[in-house]
Amino acid sequence: VRGDLVFTCWGTIGQVGLIDGRARFDRYIVSNKQMKLTPDPARVDPLFLYYALSSPRMIAAVQAIAIGSSVPGFNLNQLRQVAVALPSPREQRAIAEVLGALDDKIEANQNLCSIIGGLARAKVVAAQAVAEHAVPLGNLVRRVTDIARPDELEAGVVYVGLEHIPRGSLFLTEWGSAEGLASAKARFQPGDILFGKLRPYFKKVVIAPSAGVCSTDVLVLRPRHSQQSALTLIVCSSDEVINYASSGSHGTRMPRVSWDYLSAWQCPMPDEDTVQTIQQRVEPMLQQAVHLTHESILLAQLRDALLPKLLSGELRVRDAEVLVEEAV
Repeated sequence: VRGDLVFTCWGTIGQVGLIDGRARFDRYIVSNKQMKLTPDPARVDPLFLYYALSSPRMIAAVQAIAIGSSVPGFNLNQLRQVAVALPSPREQRAIAEVLGALDDKIEANQNLCSIIGGLARAKVVAAQAVAEHAVPLGNLVRRVTDIARPDELEAGVVYVGLEHIPRGSLFLTEWGSAEGLASAKARFQPGDILFGKLRPYFKKVVIAPSAGVCSTDVLVLRPRHSQQSALTLIVCSSDEVINYASSGSHGTRMPRVSWDYLSAWQCPMPDEDTVQTIQQRVEPMLQQAVHLTHESILLAQLRDALLPKLLSGELRVRDAEVLVEEAV
């Protein structure tokens, strides 16, 4: 019910969800790989507990007591051994409100990006529906093969793995750091298209909001013509391209699509005037979404940096409020 928390206790342990006032339904059923936690309303603010259980220290503590190597897990008695510092209810609510303000802004950005993505797709689909000829996808985009060795990766370089790319969205919601990576990665630049070639049916295709490196299971594609960049992004992420890539993937357990195969897909191509109109109308929308994407990732980093300091008392809520107000 609303106010309950759901804690993953088997497999990818440490994932926490809160059933709050925005939940679609009044009641939910959890799997046998999850635990339902009901906070005592007299002592614990549910949103505060959500953030406390989501903190890196808490996740590390839970992972430390997990049993099993390939598929780790833990039970309720083990979870009871993990201590959670509880400030006064008033302090809990204040901490939750500060961190919640950042999450609210992130959610608003993501909703706007979703709307932008839908509008952009609609414009391109409508234009392709009346296209009179087709060209190979390789005529619109080329593969970039700029590989960086681990010793060439500077601290702070953005890293995008398949796990960071959301399914069915044009825009990233998170990224990692290249620090400590042990294998070669592919470099990308802002505006490049990151196409997940491993299990392409997951539809992991996004625009790069900044420079960085990515997994070699991600194809780095660069539009050949800047005046076609909006059309190219939408085409590469379309259901038609994804279905084509999936049908030509090789490998039973880990199917991958090759660039040679992908580049041969025949793209319905609107006339030049229509392509120019799409670029003029859609590209500013996409750039706005890219800006919001970058902002959301920075806000998430701020939230994650404030969380342990607020929980430990190292940072006062009043000081955190100033930082949040400046950010949002």
